[in-house]
Amino acid sequence: MKLTLASFKGIAPKFDPEQLADDYSVQSLNARSGREILESWQNPLAAVGGALSSALVKSLFKYNTKWFSWTKSGVTAVRVPLANDPWDYVVIADPLTYPQMTFNTVAESGVGPWPATTFRLGVNAPVAPTIVQSKLLALPEGVVEDDFDSYETSYVVVFIDAFGRASAPSPASANVIFKEYEGEEVWFVDVTMPNVPTNGVATNASRGTTGKWYVYRGNFNGGGSGLYQYTGTVSAGTANPVFRDKKPSLLLDESPSTYDWTPAPDDNVAMYPNGPLQKVVAMVDFLAGHNSKLVCFSEPAAFHAWPTAYYQVFSEKVITIIPSGQNLVVLTDSNPYVVTGAAPSAMSPVKLAEPAACASSLAVTEVADRIYFASNDGMMEINGFTVRNVSRDYMTEIQWRALSPSTMTFSNYGGFVLIHCALTNTSYVYDPSAPNDAFRQLNINPQATYQLTQSSDMAYVAKGSSTVVLFNSDSVNVMPLTWQSKVYQFNDPVCMSVAKVSANKYPVSVKFSYKRVDETVESYTKTVTDDRFFYLPFQNRGYRWWAEVIGSTNSQIRTIQIGQSAQEFN
Repeated sequence: MKLTLASFKGIAPKFDPEQLADDYSVQSLNARSGREILESWQNPLAAVGGALSSALVKSLFKYNTKWFSWTKSGVTAVRVPLANDPWDYVVIADPLTYPQMTFNTVAESGVGPWPATTFRLGVNAPVAPTIVQSKLLALPEGVVEDDFDSYETSYVVVFIDAFGRASAPSPASANVIFKEYEGEEVWFVDVTMPNVPTNGVATNASRGTTGKWYVYRGNFNGGGSGLYQYTGTVSAGTANPVFRDKKPSLLLDESPSTYDWTPAPDDNVAMYPNGPLQKVVAMVDFLAGHNSKLVCFSEPAAFHAWPTAYYQVFSEKVITIIPSGQNLVVLTDSNPYVVTGAAPSAMSPVKLAEPAACASSLAVTEVADRIYFASNDGMMEINGFTVRNVSRDYMTEIQWRALSPSTMTFSNYGGFVLIHCALTNTSYVYDPSAPNDAFRQLNINPQATYQLTQSSDMAYVAKGSSTVVLFNSDSVNVMPLTWQSKVYQFNDPVCMSVAKVSANKYPVSVKFSYKRVDETVESYTKTVTDDRFFYLPFQNRGYRWWAEVIGSTNSQIRTIQIGQSAQEFN
């Protein structure tokens, strides 16, 4: 009888070593799946520019040449999906404070940590402008003032700051009389602009830009209905500038387009009692974010504006969000949702039938259009609108919970899901393309991770380190591999005395073990240098046999065979 080990699947701790199906492992540390051979992951390599100023970094983002870093957990940053964006805008969501933005002329300045400079993301609406005076401008020849058309009106203003961010319109000014005569400029009203609104930037030295005020006058009929229309612009280069409006009604232009342009949820507790933006992600041409009760969306091409009309409010606590194609998956403390729609104004949530509470805001990732996240019962997969527990076949709920799902972080690399368990200082790998491969252990312990958007690379900072490294990037050196087969049990005791190891590279160190009839264990370690069979020094019979590979270099083992006689290898 001969044993041939040729598949080298991962671990399934749900089963005892003797209960495992053939080809599954008792231990599979740093072993990579995908090629039906036993091979190691490559070592990580330091990322370009990856030297950080702190060994306590917990959040990462790769900008143009610098790494943004934060010592707070859960900070997210995303490039704004603007076509031909000359400023390389980035929006940052910090769960403990207000959302921010930065751009290329200020973000990477100085010596770090980066970003060097940030600004609040949103611009609040200004207060109402003030009317200074309303007077006769000119009296056409042969005309008296009693010939003028006279009506009562008011003004609203919109602030456009030095970064081009437009506010919502202000409240209306006090009413004022405006007079007209046959489309001629005969009357004027002086309007004083209010103070620059909260979070607005009047001037910016790095860009050499100055904000401005758009002024709108009410154009109402006798019944009081109508709209505000554009009458002119005044620079915000000086405080509280005065705008003189003398434009006839027929020449008024468009209405404000920024109604309901509120900032994203921030640290204003009175306005946002459920907290600031916890996370930000990029959709096709707009941004999405959430706090504990609502999911919100930015205006396309206006990432600073998050209209309340686009809010999706949830009765459950929202834990995190993640894009999935053109949809947005919302994970809560009870049921997952898929929010669908082609525009932020048309998003609609669909509650998935299978309850699955998300255990950690950091334990979610997307691989091959499927979402993976940690619940307290296992690792869940969302495929379309179906939820499935993919760890249940290999781990019990008790074993999964022992890994502390609430402290987990998920990342991905090249189509693999990487599961990082902070409490136990262990990581696991799951291959969605080979779900029957179960889990494999991985000897990395990151305290911060980041998915590089231009590749499938995963960057991370190891616990206690101040250097960003790229996973599986060293083309020469590999991670030390430790692997142990299942325990093969025979009805009658046998003596395995011959073995053979086929590998792409040698030498290979393999340990063979068995339990004698008296339950004592005998082992033999062989450094194999070629693919010829060799003899084992075993003289006794045993019911249970297994093999191990420890500390392997990049040997790429194809098969391990154990037999009772040399004739079995002919």
